[in-house]
Amino acid sequence: VLSWPRSRLPAWSWPLWVLGTGDHGPTKIREALRAGAGVSCGIAGRLEEVPDILEDPKVLACFLDLGSGGEVLRAGWQAALPEMSAFDAKATVSRGEKSFDDKILKIWPSELQASGRLQHLGTQTLAEAKRLAELFWRAGSVSRPREQLALQVRLASFDHVPCSRLHWDDVPLRLVCTLAGAGTQVLPESRADREAFAMLESMPIERQGSMSSEEWNNRIVSSSARSWIPAGWKQALVQTPTGWAVLLKGSTWDSDAAEGAGFTPTHPGALHRSPEKASQRVLLQVDFADSVTK
Repeated sequence: VLSWPRSRLPAWSWPLWVLGTGDHGPTKIREALRAGAGVSCGIAGRLEEVPDILEDPKVLACFLDLGSGGEVLRAGWQAALPEMSAFDAKATVSRGEKSFDDKILKIWPSELQASGRLQHLGTQTLAEAKRLAELFWRAGSVSRPREQLALQVRLASFDHVPCSRLHWDDVPLRLVCTLAGAGTQVLPESRADREAFAMLESMPIERQGSMSSEEWNNRIVSSSARSWIPAGWKQALVQTPTGWAVLLKGSTWDSDAAEGAGFTPTHPGALHRSPEKASQRVLLQVDFADSVTK
């Protein structure tokens, strides 16, 4: 039985014993969120709680526990991975369209489609994708009316690290659900040095490119956080449990889409990165299509 409020729970300023290695399962992340005293992140145990949490302008990220459904998908995908090739499937869908299911499922690997050996897993994953897409429309409309915007629903499996550097996304909102492999890592706002991040971004591209991820990330974690985390900046990161989702506000959270020009950055986005582990991962990701298909 959970003994803390599930609807709007702050998450940062966690003690070192909670941070551990930065690799959190569901139990540890719940303990961490319960112990938190900050306001830049929340945890939701039900989908309908997410919009209220993200409505708080101080909240940049929301962890979402998908419960037994997330655990079923995690187990199913973990078992299926050894026999699957890498893939990256993206579909653009509109709210309420009759072809919603078909547009998504037809671009997924054949194993997940009707008569495929993983048809049941495909059906389960599609059902979760629909639930998360509907949540995304509602959550993304907290700051601006976006219910009628098309979404890009992406299902991908890969064994490389797409972005090991801490960064934010130039989107209004992004939902990432890790179905297999290591989850997305988030840097608590209380441990972020925004001035250092701005300085890094102002450097010439050549200089940025010459920096290792280790050097880049170490600069972004605040010196005050590093002073009490003896194992280094990696200990300051919090990893989304596999089978959970995380919704990350981006730099255009507060902006409207300009006709033909996408969104304009107006907001400090949640700092996060891909996990270092290069083992195969499966991600379900949802974005507003205009923000990723410019």
